[in-house]
Amino acid sequence: MFKTITKATWLFLGLGTFMLMSDALRTNTSFADYYITSLKIYLFTIGAYLVLKRVLFYRLRGNINIVSLGKKSDYQNNLLFQGFVSVILGLGFVQAYGNLRSVDTLVVILLGLYYWAQIVLNSNPTIYLDDNSFTYDDYFIDKWNWSDLNRIDLENEKLCLIGLKKDFELDFDLIDEVDYRKLTAEVEHDVLDGEFGKDKSSKSLVEIIENYAKHFNVPVA
Repeated sequence: MFKTITKATWLFLGLGTFMLMSDALRTNTSFADYYITSLKIYLFTIGAYLVLKRVLFYRLRGNINIVSLGKKSDYQNNLLFQGFVSVILGLGFVQAYGNLRSVDTLVVILLGLYYWAQIVLNSNPTIYLDDNSFTYDDYFIDKWNWSDLNRIDLENEKLCLIGLKKDFELDFDLIDEVDYRKLTAEVEHDVLDGEFGKDKSSKSLVEIIENYAKHFNVPVA
């Protein structure tokens, strides 16, 4: 999903750059208005999505195991740079077709800061394990239902999920420090207060996966 979204975003930003630099099109104020609005919507939507996604997992889901990985997302720099280009383009359009001393300038900057804050706050990938699926959240969500797995490999310091439609691989050496949390109605206040159990190794993750695999009769190598 990330590749599709990032390609569409770069095409959108490339179109804006071309329009801003093309003298023959600088009189197209209608396009400028629509483009500035689109940039605002993009920055707000990505930030709001990252906030809403966490709310859905933390508050609306039931019994779930949450493991926060100790490595930064490979997508972080790309997303931060896209936000930077979006803000620069927004300010460029405001200057070319309006006045930098305007509300548009303030809104673009504030939305840019909001976007960057959410990208940084969500920079660590997270694994969610519940009674239905293994979910890997690296800004965008990818899910493997336990019932759709052919087998699970836990050899050579790696976790490999072999599914019917897609596979997943995770190197334990990259995540030898993880936070392990059990989210239930009874411990919701501890979750909100940030009082979680912590484990300095991937042992807890392996144990949880082995338990689910046993329950769903998924072979583990």
